[in-house]
Amino acid sequence: MGNHNYKFTEEFKRDAVAYYHAHRSEVSQAQVAKNLGVSLSAYHRWVHSPAYSGGNAEAVTTSEPGPGDLEAENLRLKKENDRLKEEREILKKAAAFFANEEMAQRK
Repeated sequence: MGNHNYKFTEEFKRDAVAYYHAHRSEVSQAQVAKNLGVSLSAYHRWVHSPAYSGGNAEAVTTSEPGPGDLEAENLRLKKENDRLKEEREILKKAAAFFANEEMAQRK
């Protein structure tokens, strides 16, 4: 992922650590971190932090998404994109309205 602006929830971190502990004989921290889209250094900190013990290993999946998952994600993103475009148009209209109101008050 590489998106440094994304904040993982505490629940996600606990579950990701629980997954590693439950499968440590099968996977490395590097594999889990890569599959989850987390930097290895961040994941390593989570694994060694007592704050993230006791999560739900079943809540985290490290498998690659299948075609159905990708189609569902694509549909979700298209809907979100449409919603954001609509919100942007509303904000443009609101900004124009308030700019006109301010100009009218100055006259």
